[in-house]
Amino acid sequence: WAEVLAQLFPAHASALRARAVEIAQHRVITGMHYPADVAGGRALAYLTLGALWQSERFQKDLQAARAEVAAKSR
Repeated sequence: WAEVLAQLFPAHASALRARAVEIAQHRVITGMHYPADVAGGRALAYLTLGALWQSERFQKDLQAARAEVAAKSR
């Protein structure tokens, strides 16, 4: 989600990514996941993102979301 949101809010991309890492670390600290779970989740997320970036439907949805964000920013 952080990467998709970073596409919609590029000015906040670093903060979004940092927060995603922080959330993942907290899940290890609280015993909800092992570090390998987090690494696997990150790898799966990047594979999923790669497929999404290739999807024409996703690109159309992303453009629509960008337009909506831009309209609300005015």
